[in-house]
Amino acid sequence: MVIIQITDLHIAALGTHANGVDTLANFNQILGRVEADEQADLIVISGDICFQDPVEEVYHHVKSMLDSKPFDYKVIGGNHDDSKMISQIFTGTESLEYFYEYKGMIFLDTVQGSMSTNQWQWLEHKLTSHQDSKVYIFMHHPPRKSMVPHIDDRYAFTQIDEFNDLLDKFSHLSFYIFTGHYHVERSMQYKNCHLFITPSCFLQIADTSPEFIVDHYVPAYRRIVIEDDLFLSTVKYLL
Repeated sequence: MVIIQITDLHIAALGTHANGVDTLANFNQILGRVEADEQADLIVISGDICFQDPVEEVYHHVKSMLDSKPFDYKVIGGNHDDSKMISQIFTGTESLEYFYEYKGMIFLDTVQGSMSTNQWQWLEHKLTSHQDSKVYIFMHHPPRKSMVPHIDDRYAFTQIDEFNDLLDKFSHLSFYIFTGHYHVERSMQYKNCHLFITPSCFLQIADTSPEFIVDHYVPAYRRIVIEDDLFLSTVKYLL
């Protein structure tokens, strides 16, 4: 299976730019590159579809763009999104939280920067009955601070300790977790977790300053290959 992860689109109201960046054009360019160069089985949009506040027309437009492409796709929300809007527009349901399982992979909702009791219980149930030794999870917030002071100090996932407890409880499983949110590229391994932070479709930030500083404006996506005993992950920048 070839999975393409695209994250942190930050698309502003249609016809406008986000901090001077045409993020809709960036997203369209990435979709074009994926369609031309990647034999994707699945596209995962992992949150922050909208720029600052959730906008219904942005969700509708992104859905129409994805629907026009010849690949399957799944969507989760980020801290600039609205789970109910995403659920309504992308699935026709009305869920205040939008988390689910698809083809053995787990998609979590961290729109609030945390997970509800209901979601924790659902996740533990899924892991208890998980048949494979590997667990593939997509979520917007990394469940660990990642040496990016601007995000670590202000906007980190608020339940890191609880997630570490979960890793300890299911120490017989290997977790492969794919996130966004940090606007940098990271690959980390700790305990039984392999954590991959994918850079943004918008802009990348400096990982040395507690203040918001743009590192560069080159959008990117992640290519993930899972085949039997093969796992491959590559970040591709649109240079």
